[in-house]
Amino acid sequence: MPVCASRDGLAALGSSRVLLAVSLLRPDNFWSLHPGSAGCSELHVAPLSSPPPLPSDTRPLPAMAHPAKRPRRSSVTENDPQNSKKRKVAQIPQPTTPSADAIARKKNKKEQAKPARQNRAAGSSKVLENQPINLALPNNNVAAPSATPESTPHTLFPSNSASPSLPDPRGSAQIGQEPNNTIPSHLKHVGETYAKRVPAFWRDSIQTSTPGVVYAHHISVADGFSHIIMTRAPPPDMEALAHLPRAVTVTSLGPCILNDKELKAVHAYTLSMCQAGIRDSKDRPKVNIPAHHAPYYLAPAVFESWDVDEDRAVWAVDLGKLNRVKELCSKVIKGDRQDLAYSIGYINSLLLAKELNATKLCDGNVDEHLLLQALTSARANPRWCLESLEFLGDAYLSFAWGIAEFFVRASVPSDIGLSNADLGRLAKKTDLLSYCSADQNTFARSTLPINYETQAGYGAPVKQLMGSKQPADHLEAVLGAILESQGRGAAFRALRTFGVQLPAPSILNQWSDLVVMISTEVQAPTISHGGRIESNRQLIEAHIGRSISNPLVFEEVTARCAPGHPNRVAYLSLGHHVYKYYMSEYFYDRYASLGPGILTELRSNILAPVSASALSVYTQVCRLAPTDPAVEKFIADVSNARAQVDEITDVEGLQPKQHWKVLSPPGTRLSNPIMAVFAAFLLSDDLDAAKIFVDTVVHAFLQEYAIPQVLHTVLLSRTRKAALALEASREGDTVIYQAVRGTQLFARGEGATLNSAARECCLAALRTLAEEHATKTAPWSGCRHIV
Repeated sequence: MPVCASRDGLAALGSSRVLLAVSLLRPDNFWSLHPGSAGCSELHVAPLSSPPPLPSDTRPLPAMAHPAKRPRRSSVTENDPQNSKKRKVAQIPQPTTPSADAIARKKNKKEQAKPARQNRAAGSSKVLENQPINLALPNNNVAAPSATPESTPHTLFPSNSASPSLPDPRGSAQIGQEPNNTIPSHLKHVGETYAKRVPAFWRDSIQTSTPGVVYAHHISVADGFSHIIMTRAPPPDMEALAHLPRAVTVTSLGPCILNDKELKAVHAYTLSMCQAGIRDSKDRPKVNIPAHHAPYYLAPAVFESWDVDEDRAVWAVDLGKLNRVKELCSKVIKGDRQDLAYSIGYINSLLLAKELNATKLCDGNVDEHLLLQALTSARANPRWCLESLEFLGDAYLSFAWGIAEFFVRASVPSDIGLSNADLGRLAKKTDLLSYCSADQNTFARSTLPINYETQAGYGAPVKQLMGSKQPADHLEAVLGAILESQGRGAAFRALRTFGVQLPAPSILNQWSDLVVMISTEVQAPTISHGGRIESNRQLIEAHIGRSISNPLVFEEVTARCAPGHPNRVAYLSLGHHVYKYYMSEYFYDRYASLGPGILTELRSNILAPVSASALSVYTQVCRLAPTDPAVEKFIADVSNARAQVDEITDVEGLQPKQHWKVLSPPGTRLSNPIMAVFAAFLLSDDLDAAKIFVDTVVHAFLQEYAIPQVLHTVLLSRTRKAALALEASREGDTVIYQAVRGTQLFARGEGATLNSAARECCLAALRTLAEEHATKTAPWSGCRHIV
């Protein structure tokens, strides 16, 4: 039986003050849900006598933030002892003739084992039967509220919401058992357990809703799953769920009224799909959640028609399936349960992300899909998690630390304030972990008993196990999300809000403080330095295609990085931190999908002195290096090796390589000019020039000479057991590079040179391997869908 909800009635509802009503039109086939309209004679329209009184604390829901991009910028349960196998008891020496007590104990054990075996045998042959008991149904005779979602009572998400606390309608009796979240003793050493908060939306909607009034939404997953979810209040915008690899779509169908019979039907179906409550020996709910305490109601959806005028589908509720769910085998609806767990699990997580976004930490301006990703661990979803944002946040922490360290003129090891232990302590102190989705079952359950009961105000909070490093990872990922959404200033505020203690806490409180200190650190000389320093500045301007904002300050900083200056080490160290940050940003922008491991390898390779020295020769900033036979020899050797690589025509049997790999750099004498240039970018207050320099000059060097060999090495290290063969060939002016696994083509890349073709091939192969790894390690393996 379908229930359909069209869309043309919301405007009419707002003007005529009527509510979308549900009427049972064809009991053998479907419900029809249409908004009130003059041309629909089969509708039941409930007029409004007066709008409902609003609660005293009525505040608007926080809207989804869409800021412009910065300008670049398992839960574990124990077995029931009655249903467990008989444990083997260690043999204890007994007397030759057993005593009477021993014989009695043995007899009692046999008698106790019989009902357990009988229960298992009976339970395995029963189909799912979810009969609700004594549901407290609302009175539909009360005045209905206005149909417009804006008039529905709701409250702003509090920053410290906890599990809903609602009175027990049956008195002080216990509502079912608390979920068992005990962590086995052999896992306790790997981390701690943290309670995950329940979104305040569910509690507030239950407390402020009008009996019988619900807000219908069509919810679907990318590969075809479709349901209708009816909430007690209109939920906030859910567009962020479209960014998931397996997107979830939530489309509003409008408000409607359910009578007692209809409410009972959808509530029973919801309990069946969620399997809420403790089950008895016949696989029926032992304890039900009363209908008026349910956070939401579910119903199966079917496509009815297409509204040409509004260019959208009209969905219906299949009441035939709704009523037959108790007769279906659990295996038949297993796929729907998995999809419900996935979609509603992410709706919960997005609601929590909205709550976090409304706090002082985020100021409501962080892109919600990035914040949702930062709160999702790799165990919860291997394909869409915090890891790349953690890489970016870690780079920004080191960047801020290096700047603060420069201004206090003291070398302070970053492990004093940026260790995993310190960052984890700050994450706990700010209660960040209660917003996170850390457990592998968060989006993978085939049932939703704990979440559903907790949302309704019953049971204990869901507890999650986090490893010892994971709290710090979440803090870094949230910082990375703020950086990606709002830029360095907002990230610096968040860093201070978290309580990170920089080496200069008294003089660096805002990013603007840093800007002022940068602008006053170096005074511009009256005339140019001339010689190699001026020539180097002109070279950089030619590379970036414009003039430096403060050219004389740029030259002065470059001069202070020369040998003999008393603060040379401090300036070069500052340049290293700036260079590292921009290279981290560069790799995140282009290779975030590869994960933090490959990102770290790429960054480590280019930060190595030999690679930085080769980059110095490539960009010609090596002219700043002092004249020295060893320097001149390295420059000549690197130039010759590069020329040989560029002249390669016969690529058969060749692999990509870095032409400087076998060379020994002359210490840091050639890498220091690169660090001097980046220190000058910062202190001349022209970080935009640093960004341009990286995206043009450094990019060309990395793509052709550094990245292909690194990706090739990483690919080989991760496919030793897969027998992956890498082959190069030429077709005309195009080089073809292929990765073959067994007899099948695994990945392919094309380019003008061997290195460019190898880069594209290895990149495609690594992405495919990442997808395969996520599929194998995800808790959804073997299910109908892979998240």
